[in-house]
Amino acid sequence: MSIKSLEEVSKYTFYIFKQNFLDFEKAVDAYTEEIYKQDVEAFDLAVRQHQTEKFELFKKETARLLHNYLSAWFSLREQTYAAEKSLTDTSLLSEIKLKKGEMFKDNAENSFIQGLRNYIQHRSLPLIELHSSIGFEFEQPDFEIEHSLYLDTIELLKWDSWQAAAKNYLVNHPEKILIKEIIKRNFSYIEEFNLWLIKLIESNKD
Repeated sequence: MSIKSLEEVSKYTFYIFKQNFLDFEKAVDAYTEEIYKQDVEAFDLAVRQHQTEKFELFKKETARLLHNYLSAWFSLREQTYAAEKSLTDTSLLSEIKLKKGEMFKDNAENSFIQGLRNYIQHRSLPLIELHSSIGFEFEQPDFEIEHSLYLDTIELLKWDSWQAAAKNYLVNHPEKILIKEIIKRNFSYIEEFNLWLIKLIESNKD
C-alpha cells in the first residue's frame, strides 16, 4: 500500500470517528445544560418523576452514541493499522510505531477505552448514570450545584474479561468514571496522533 493510501484511510476513518465524537458531545452537553438551567428545581420532588423518565430516555440515547463512538474508535485503529502494515517504507513505519508507543503504550485511559469497546461487544451496553448534588454553608446565600454523568465502576468490574491495564484503571477509580471527561480526553489523544500522522505523511510524499 502506498503512503497516499495510508493518508486516505487515515483522513476518512478519522472523519467518521470525529463525527461520532461530536454527536456524543452534543447530546451530553444539551442534557447537562438543560438540567443546570433548572437550578434548584432539579431537586424538587414534585418534578422528580418527570426528570426520571426523561433521564431514562437520555441514558438509552447516550448508550447508543457511546457505542457508535467506540465502534468508530475501533475501526479507526484497525484500518489505520492495516494500512500501516502494508507500507514498504520501513523507516516511516518505525517512526509511526515509535510515536504510538510514546502516546498510547502506558496510557491507562486508552487501555480502558479499548476494554470498554470489548465490554459492549461481549457483555452489554453500559448505562450512564447521573449524580446530582447541592452544597451550601449555614447562613450563606450562595450554594453550589453539581451534576455529573458517570459509569458505575462496581458494575463494570462484574465482568471478568478486562485486560490487566484496563482493570487497574477501574480499580483506581473505585466509584465512578466521569464519561464525558474521559471520552473528551480520549478524542484529544487520537486527534493529536492523527494530525501528527497526516503531517508526517505529507512531509514524506514523493
